[in-house]
Amino acid sequence: MADEAVYSKLEKDGDIITVINPQHKQYENEEGIIYDSVGLLKGSYDLTIQYKTDADNNFFTIRSNNYNDIDALYNEDLHGWLSSDATIHTSHIRSYKNSVPLYLQINYCGDGDLCIERVTLTETNEDVICSVLRIAFLLLLIDLCILNKKRISQLFSLNNYRYTLFLLLLILLSSLPVFAEGVFTGHDTLFHVTRIEGLKEAILSGQFPPKMHSVHLYGYGYATGQMYPQLFLYPSAVMRIIGFNKVQAHDFLIFMVNCITVPVSFYSYKQIFRDRYIALTGTMLYVLAPYRILNLYYRDAVGEYCAMIGFPLIALGLYSFISKEYSDKKPHYVALAAGYSIVLESHVLSSLGTAFFSLLLGLVFIRRFFTNKRYIYLGKTFILTICVNAAFLVPFLDYMRLPMNTNHFTGSIGNKGIDAVRLFTFNMPQDSDKMPLALGYGLIFATIFFIIYLRSEKEYRVLGLAATALGILSCIMSLHIFPWQLVEKTALNGVASAIQFPWRFLAYATIAFTISGCVGMVYLSRRMSKITGLLILGLVICFSFINMTDFLFEKKEISADLKTDASYLGVKDEYLLEGADKEFFLKRGEMIKPSSEDVTISEYSKLGSRLSFKAVNIDDETQIVDLPLTMYPGYCAEASTTGKLDVTYGENGLVRVLIPGGLNDEISVYFGGKWYWKAASVLSIITVIYILTAQAGINHSDKWGRK
Repeated sequence: MADEAVYSKLEKDGDIITVINPQHKQYENEEGIIYDSVGLLKGSYDLTIQYKTDADNNFFTIRSNNYNDIDALYNEDLHGWLSSDATIHTSHIRSYKNSVPLYLQINYCGDGDLCIERVTLTETNEDVICSVLRIAFLLLLIDLCILNKKRISQLFSLNNYRYTLFLLLLILLSSLPVFAEGVFTGHDTLFHVTRIEGLKEAILSGQFPPKMHSVHLYGYGYATGQMYPQLFLYPSAVMRIIGFNKVQAHDFLIFMVNCITVPVSFYSYKQIFRDRYIALTGTMLYVLAPYRILNLYYRDAVGEYCAMIGFPLIALGLYSFISKEYSDKKPHYVALAAGYSIVLESHVLSSLGTAFFSLLLGLVFIRRFFTNKRYIYLGKTFILTICVNAAFLVPFLDYMRLPMNTNHFTGSIGNKGIDAVRLFTFNMPQDSDKMPLALGYGLIFATIFFIIYLRSEKEYRVLGLAATALGILSCIMSLHIFPWQLVEKTALNGVASAIQFPWRFLAYATIAFTISGCVGMVYLSRRMSKITGLLILGLVICFSFINMTDFLFEKKEISADLKTDASYLGVKDEYLLEGADKEFFLKRGEMIKPSSEDVTISEYSKLGSRLSFKAVNIDDETQIVDLPLTMYPGYCAEASTTGKLDVTYGENGLVRVLIPGGLNDEISVYFGGKWYWKAASVLSIITVIYILTAQAGINHSDKWGRK
């Protein structure tokens, strides 16, 4: 048990601490009570509220100095309902530091009676279990390193160690803001942290695949798992499950993305240019590009910066199709499929942009795509991409048919473009809230080298011209002068309005100018030492990176912790069922509402999107029960003895279960998805295993690499 002095204001009875015993405190008028704070030591606890009420819209809030220093595993935002169907509620709390002031607020909303009988705080061993899991996780990483000792030793061999050290330093440099004391809260931090929490709860509730995020919409659930790719959120969700806090899980996501982006970029550019110095240059240009850093730390655009992992692989794959150098060789169709898959599993809008530029490039070089039966490899790329991503695509396309707000985007992006001058400067006015949407001096200078030496060189000329043209087009599409108003008058209006901000196209400008910049460095290296050119460009790139980080630390506040908001559903509540009133869920509370007094409900419990209760229907007619869940297709209801029950839409889009006449049984309601969703997930798993197995049997020696 924790130190007695910490609980000096409390009564201690054995292993139970009584926070307050209000002697059957009765609320009859609308009011809220805040109890005195409790100083918690680092550890895990169960907070139990014993109560009686005949209403369902009363709730409690647990907080700590307005920050979420504690985590309620089953009550997101440290907020829960005091349902009339129960008399006791337990929240699982974890304190990550000593002397954390804990406040409990009971919110009585004025309907019926609410009697708080007792509130107790009990220390648990959950924190110890999480510590053991963290140690096991660390030992697993060590075991993986030991098993791959041979490959790791190759990375640090005499020929490779310089490049390995350079890439490791690049990972650390791009991740510097992660190691700040606290976390930068970006534009989308609230939404994505809530997504991580939602995925965590979906896993804990036993979903496969985990699609329904129950923490959204006051615990009623939201379709982020189906509509927004979440592959790269799994490691952070697992970290939350084993006891890491939200800041650690959030920062690990950024660090993990950098750890993946650096080697993927190096591999892609090395395969294209057959030169490791040029590959290092391209990796540095891309990883430290201002727009990518902006997405990582200022905007916290998780979908976009995860999608940018796949862009170098897509560049490699497309180059292998259009390059004469590969005319008698097999193109990198697996790399192309992998790049497309990464984008698809990261961000839907980035997938649309990637498809647009890929199609445009395909039309320009259409003859090369069909030379020597290369269309066969295009077909393989398409099939692999579909199969690998079936687990996401099938539920996504299934839900796209639903009447949701995402089908009715409003607003114009015509007035959200940027001025051309912003592409070339980081210096924003002190009182300006505008972002530095600069290309970066490294990308600009490297591309200028390509343009200067273009006429005297032939190698990679077509590649450089195509990349420069795509980069310029992407920049033009990000400007306010681009005729987005005309696009909105066409059938593409829905896509255009969904893009929201034209400057998103700077992501494609970044990869395009990286490629043309690499070509420029190839030309420059023939006129000076490669190391000298790399050092000069490296200084320019680092200067741009320093400008970005200076802006970041000047403009963004660092928070000690991250909060989540169960009411926040994104900018436009995109995935809310059409016609549903969000405020209805807050006012309704966690309530099971039968349609008739002939139906009685008892023994109610809820864990994430899974709930259970006992129902007794004394009538011979079928009755209905509305549950505190949002009715997205995929919910199932089962009676323990009679089997499956019918589920349909209830009031305001609630899950409605039909209770047969004469039923007296335990009922379980859970989000099980659909059978073909599970089949799609199995297909994706089998395809990934097949690709990994097939690639493992291929000789990965670099036939063209220069030492």
